[in-house]
Amino acid sequence: MTNTTQSFKVAVIGAGPRGISVVERTLAGYLALPEQDRPALDIAVIDPFNPGPGHVWRTGQSRLFLMNTPCLFPTVVPAGATAAELPASPSGLSFDQWRMLMADTAAGVELPAADREELAGLTPGSFPSRAVYGRYLEWTFARLADAALAAGVALRHVRSEVLSLTRPETGSGWSLEVAGEDPLDADAVVLALGHLPAALSADQDRLRDAADRHDLRYLPPAVPSDVDFSVFPAGNRCSSADSDSTFSTS
Repeated sequence: MTNTTQSFKVAVIGAGPRGISVVERTLAGYLALPEQDRPALDIAVIDPFNPGPGHVWRTGQSRLFLMNTPCLFPTVVPAGATAAELPASPSGLSFDQWRMLMADTAAGVELPAADREELAGLTPGSFPSRAVYGRYLEWTFARLADAALAAGVALRHVRSEVLSLTRPETGSGWSLEVAGEDPLDADAVVLALGHLPAALSADQDRLRDAADRHDLRYLPPAVPSDVDFSVFPAGNRCSSADSDSTFSTS
């Protein structure tokens, strides 16, 4: 039975893979405690985007955007020998294990037809789309939510952005200012921010200036699904100035 005389609030800022891994490990550690020693646990995951995919791994993006890691390796839960040394995972599937589960129609999991078609063509060495990896992350969070509910843990997604993080004048913990929401208090805060907008480096700034001078178009590093590639007219030649940048004649 949960110890209702104690409580602990956790705020996870960021609902992408890092944030989901934090939630998974927090739940695993909590479930490993004897029931009488478990405090009332509240986990708030704060992100404007859906929990699991977050910003980068959105399930609606083009399937032309692929991961740079084949199916066999990515996971948001402990896998392999590491898993045996840690508390059991409430989810417990790597991406490749999930891929094989989804291929089993007897599993009774509903997926969009486009996801099933892609998954059917993948092997452990294939490079999956970012969109289908986002579906795995979405599924993982749903499993964690089920495990939290069964254990009496309050796991909730706050679809907003944290504006500030401060210590209260008295007591301990943190106070979070959340856009459009009441302030949120937490005993512990985890920053799982992932990819953030960044100012151009000196080299990137020079590339932008050079493109402007020579009537070229330059797109600095960005999340691929955020880039408006329609600025490149059809049939124009594009080349990579570096690993993260794109030029085009105009």
